[in-house]
Amino acid sequence: MFPIIIAEYVEDIYQMYIESQEKGQLGVAMQELSDTNPPPMNTMLEREPREEAIVNRTGRKGQTVKDVPPTTPGNFNRM
Repeated sequence: MFPIIIAEYVEDIYQMYIESQEKGQLGVAMQELSDTNPPPMNTMLEREPREEAIVNRTGRKGQTVKDVPPTTPGNFNRM
């Protein structure tokens, strides 16, 4: 029973694709989908301009590392 239902479903999708292709609606649907999708959140692979990268690097290298004492001093003489 399931293979018949799946075959009908696939046939419906195929027929919808053929009709949309004949009417020229695929490009419009593709544009609508790309408009509704948000931009990717991962921007690690996007390059920044060289001048900006140099300015950012010199800014990071110019920062001083602060020596922060522990928040709770330990008592090492306990047993």
